[in-house]
Amino acid sequence: MIRRCLLVLVLLLVAVPAGADGGHDRALAARRAGDIVALDRILATVAEVVPGTVLEVELEERKGRYIYELEIL
Repeated sequence: MIRRCLLVLVLLLVAVPAGADGGHDRALAARRAGDIVALDRILATVAEVVPGTVLEVELEERKGRYIYELEIL
């Protein structure tokens, strides 16, 4: 439960306004525009806060904001 709360907190801290369109290209364009944080930076931050192995990472857009969703074992 604590791990999930910490992960949600990290995800909320990195959520930023959406500004591009279309899958991988959308994520790349958003990164280049500075609309999202680079994945390596997200993984470094998560590693400091949540112990475990990252199994899966998804970048989703919800209500006009990008959110990294991580599955950690």
